[in-house]
Amino acid sequence: MDNKLVVVYTMKGCPWCEVFKTQLKESNVEFHERDIDDYEEEFNLFAEITGSDYVPAFMLVEETE
Repeated sequence: MDNKLVVVYTMKGCPWCEVFKTQLKESNVEFHERDIDDYEEEFNLFAEITGSDYVPAFMLVEETE
């Protein structure tokens, strides 16, 4: 069975990020939040790969066992 991990990139003070996280919680979607200031290097790599540095942003990661 393949499991997906939801990673959400946010930043402090972003109202759109709060709305997005609320929607995920209301939909019972488990996610791991990454503040772009605390995870700057990881977010920069994400932005380089996707060509977008807007937040909120998310990616699905396939978990391996």
